[in-house]
Amino acid sequence: MEIQLLEYERSYQKLLAHRQDVYEYALLEHLTNKSAHFDVELTQDKASLLFCGIIDDEIIASCRITELAYLDFDFQQRVMSLCPELDIDKTFMISRLCISAAHQGRQRYKQLLVHVCRWAKINHHNEYYLAKCRVALAPLYRAFGCVVIEGSRYYDELGGADYLLLLGSIQQTYDTFTKEKY
Repeated sequence: MEIQLLEYERSYQKLLAHRQDVYEYALLEHLTNKSAHFDVELTQDKASLLFCGIIDDEIIASCRITELAYLDFDFQQRVMSLCPELDIDKTFMISRLCISAAHQGRQRYKQLLVHVCRWAKINHHNEYYLAKCRVALAPLYRAFGCVVIEGSRYYDELGGADYLLLLGSIQQTYDTFTKEKY
């Protein structure tokens, strides 16, 4: 799998089609193009860096990183109330980590996140990342060094499930993956 930053003009529609397939497979209807929330997703994409894993010119994996300053102010306030010591100027939000059903597995997540962490270490001053996940996926994030932010569990009306916020260190996640502990 080759991983690269998305070229908007050339590949954005491919990315949207990839996400659509993943979300329909995972029954995440609120993230598909049939949802009223879809425009919010498009707006956040424009304020983010989008990484894609590609095999044979097909996007099979993707991940979005966004500076916290570009996220909803209410979300920023929630993060600051839960983590008052966190420097939001040194923190990304990692979201829309999607792997196509036919390519799912820890190895693909690892490849994508190693690339994103390596890119962040070389090209950016950020040290941390936040991630939002369904409760059932928290062990996956813990396996590569994330901690659940205490008091962060909430019910997402759009997703119809309980979610958690997690905090990770870019360096620690990179080290975990590159030292093959994962």
